[in-house]
Amino acid sequence: MKTNMGLWLDQRRAVLVPHGGAGDEVQEIMSDAQRHPGHVDGKHATEQHEALLTAADDVNERKHTAQLHRYYAEIIACLHDARAVLIMGPGEAKGHLRTQLEEARPNDCIVVVETSDKMTNRQIMARVHEHFQQQSPVIAL
Repeated sequence: MKTNMGLWLDQRRAVLVPHGGAGDEVQEIMSDAQRHPGHVDGKHATEQHEALLTAADDVNERKHTAQLHRYYAEIIACLHDARAVLIMGPGEAKGHLRTQLEEARPNDCIVVVETSDKMTNRQIMARVHEHFQQQSPVIAL
C-alpha cells in the first residue's frame, strides 16, 4: 500500500514518519558519517609528528561522502512505498537526499522540501500530519 512519508534529517540522524498507512511507527536511522575521521574529538594534531598519522583531506572527504551515500541509500530503501515525501531538516542533507531520491525514483513520487530546526519526534509527527492534511483535506458532508 502506498503511503505518504515525512522525515526530518541531518547528516547524523533521520526520523521517518509514515502518514496514512497502517500504524504510524516512527523509525530512526543513524548515520556513521564523521566529518573529520582520524582527528580526535574534531581537534587537530597536537604534536609535530602526529599529523602524519591522519589521512589526507581528500581521503577523508571521499570516506565521508561514501558514508553519506550509504546513509541516504538506507533512507531511500525505507521510502520504497511512499507516493509523497516531505523532507525536513536544518542543513544541506535534505537537498542531497532529494537529489538521490529523484535519481532513484524519477517521476515516481512527489517530494517536498522544507527547512526546519531541530525537532522532537512528536513535533515531526505533528508537522507531517499537518502537511498531509493540508494536501488532501477531508470533505465534510
